[in-house]
Amino acid sequence: MLRELRSDQFERARTLFEGFDYSLSIHAAIGGNNPGRIFVDSFRHPRTALALTVEGYLLAGDDRNQKTNAALRRLFKEKIFTGEVFVNGNWSMSLAVHPETWEAKLLELIPTHEVEKIERYHYVCRAVRFDWRNHVPEGTRSDELIKPCWLIPKSSFPM
Repeated sequence: MLRELRSDQFERARTLFEGFDYSLSIHAAIGGNNPGRIFVDSFRHPRTALALTVEGYLLAGDDRNQKTNAALRRLFKEKIFTGEVFVNGNWSMSLAVHPETWEAKLLELIPTHEVEKIERYHYVCRAVRFDWRNHVPEGTRSDELIKPCWLIPKSSFPM
């Protein structure tokens, strides 16, 4: 049986979602800054969790517990695809999994829907090397910024 955590309990599932370091929505939900819902297999020591966020669904943790997997299958069928738990319609869903061993279980968990894997690209942003704001001449209006930079008098943008 899966249980839904209250938002003030989301911290209990944080370690399960560490594999989703690229997902701002789950970390913002756990931090209390974004809406979301989290279902877990155990309140005290969650081993499996399903998060419903503004970006989509995230499934994390242990994929080997048959009772938990059966509960997930029921949740998808009876609550999610009916629209009772989360609004997304019944024709599709965006689901990310971690670890990847969940992929082999998806047809078992969601037998009513075709699974199509879509590769995701992650971009790592580092410290800004060139901050354009430091090179805009004082007094420049924002409407001037839509001009190509080489047309702005006294601009010092590297080419």
